[in-house]
Amino acid sequence: MEIGVKYLPLMILLLLASTVCTTLLLTLIKKHVTDSLPYISDTGTLPPESCVFGQALNVLWVLCMYNIMYICYCIEEERPLLM
Repeated sequence: MEIGVKYLPLMILLLLASTVCTTLLLTLIKKHVTDSLPYISDTGTLPPESCVFGQALNVLWVLCMYNIMYICYCIEEERPLLM
């Protein structure tokens, strides 16, 4: 069974949402912030939240670059060769 790249933007969106929720929950459980709803940058300042936040952003960057490269490849493939 092949998973198409049509699901890649959905995976990026779900990973981004789960990253924000995970770091927010970790921050609130560890009581690293006093506000009930802190800024996203405040949730990724202290370990272990910063580690989860950083690694998830790295994975998101790779997925986004793959998506961009695939779109560019598809556009280039449709363009006729000019000689």
